[in-house]
Amino acid sequence: MALDEVGLEGYPSDPVPFRERRSFHEGKRRLPQDPRGAEAYLRKAVAAFPDDAEAIGELAFALYLQGRHAEAKPLFERSLALLDSPDVRVRYARLLYHMGRYGEAEENYRRVLGEDPGNLDARWGLAEVALALGRAKEAELLARQVLAVAPDYPLGRFTLAKALLEQGRVEEAKELLQAELRLRPDEEVAALLSRLP
Repeated sequence: MALDEVGLEGYPSDPVPFRERRSFHEGKRRLPQDPRGAEAYLRKAVAAFPDDAEAIGELAFALYLQGRHAEAKPLFERSLALLDSPDVRVRYARLLYHMGRYGEAEENYRRVLGEDPGNLDARWGLAEVALALGRAKEAELLARQVLAVAPDYPLGRFTLAKALLEQGRVEEAKELLQAELRLRPDEEVAALLSRLP
């Protein structure tokens, strides 16, 4: 106990935790556009609050966005051990997908969907996993379910187009890719479209 900043005796007066909460909010605000800038703020927040599941999860996300998957993975796992958040679990599953650990990614997406069947991020992620595992018809169904609820879901048409291409349905896929590019320019979408006959 000490004098606080306005001179009242008998109250905790450490201003550092307050500043680091501001660091957390500033770091979170910068994501996903500036993951490197966000990282510095989030590291300060985690240093002040080492058991803050949300801050740890946001730091893991910042590292994931920078492609630093090996660093992000244990942080995601620590965050989930403290608080099993569907948002963090979906991001963790996406990380596993990018690491080629498709079975683990699928397990995590299905766990989220088991608790929240309406979670579109988990449903889209599961479609991507199904594609990676060669289950094109399942991927098509999942992608169509996402687009039925959210027709402008980012990369939803891209995923559906890839599933259709796996089934040899080139014209349908081209129309979807063109529609996706009209909604939002994306290099990966444009590259796939340019390779089609």
